Amino acid sequence: MLLEFSCGHFRGLHDPQRLSLVASADRSHRERNSVALSGRSLRALKAAALFGSAGAGKTTFLQAAAALRYAVTESASWATTVGLPIGGLAAAPGLSGPTEFEVLVEHAGVRYDYGLALTSRGVEREWLVVYPQARPQRWFERERAGDGSAWRWWFGPRFPEEPRRCRALRDSTPGTAPFLSTAVAMGCDALLPVFASIADGLRVRVGPDDGDGATSLALMRMPSGRDRMTQFLTDFGVPVLGLELGADDGGGVVILRPGAGGLGMPQRIPMNVESSGVRRLFDLAADLFHVVDTGGTLLIDDLDRGLHPNVTRQLVELFLNQRTNPGGAQIVFTTHDTALLDQALLRRDQVWFMEEGIDGRRRLYPLLEFSPRRDEALARGYERGRYGAVPLLRARSV
Repeated sequence: MLLEFSCGHFRGLHDPQRLSLVASADRSHRERNSVALSGRSLRALKAAALFGSAGAGKTTFLQAAAALRYAVTESASWATTVGLPIGGLAAAPGLSGPTEFEVLVEHAGVRYDYGLALTSRGVEREWLVVYPQARPQRWFERERAGDGSAWRWWFGPRFPEEPRRCRALRDSTPGTAPFLSTAVAMGCDALLPVFASIADGLRVRVGPDDGDGATSLALMRMPSGRDRMTQFLTDFGVPVLGLELGADDGGGVVILRPGAGGLGMPQRIPMNVESSGVRRLFDLAADLFHVVDTGGTLLIDDLDRGLHPNVTRQLVELFLNQRTNPGGAQIVFTTHDTALLDQALLRRDQVWFMEEGIDGRRRLYPLLEFSPRRDEALARGYERGRYGAVPLLRARSV
């Protein structure tokens, strides 16, 4: 479960920006919109919405989460003699120093605070602090020293590997790969929970072409997956009689819609000629199923793109409903749909804004900074600029 994510010096993000999914003391929709953390009075939010004008940095923030996941999952295949194949590290003009990622997750009642600092040449610093109870345990830390050819390593007394094993793991870790990834690949099971929380627990859908439907297409190859996909589209307002795998278009998907001849004569429509909204629902389905089934976190850019407002709202409600989300899966999304700024749907601590200042620096901040009332009309306040993060429009003749 994701509790916090922060990133700085990545593309247009100058200063570290932090998103928290730890619930505030607000008791509104407490049981519906949050889930209790094991053995603690703290609760984690099931959803968070990011609002802001185009170009403010919302997409970049989600891309940072994707970059961290990519660094953790793919580093084993990177050549040790070249720089990291991650675009955007410290890419904003005037930035110096490494790009830093930090993620706080919980797994089986234990919190893990993992950080990774990167430049184009590789890892600059990496650390892990574990909270099996209230008091922190620093398990490991590494940092480049001097001219960058040497390393300083530190293993804490609670790190569950003997000294000889620590030395073997250390010596096997290249400068371009996180120690977390290398150690897990070498059988260090103690690090598997935090690795899995990032590699499998985070699903990131970001950018205008955030998916080609490959994962949903793979799901379609199983009859149970096909039935589940059909039901999902039906539940979200698409009149579907069934789905088929097409043979004449390279294995694409054909959607069966009601035809003029009745149920016995459906229309067979290739998915690639369907509306953008139907294609988007199909593309998202497999990732939605995965995070709901596993209790993971889906980070998605422009949730409302191509979708009716009622559909967008129902997607959010899917995560808030205990019946449809019994495992406490989470969704973090960017949107321009102000209808979602509804306190009957989202708590005040679930709303965040991203704004670009006149100096070009982006800032991510919570609605709670403005101490809104429980009965405050959030959508109207946002549209009128009370919380910032709106475009500055100027009337101009064309």
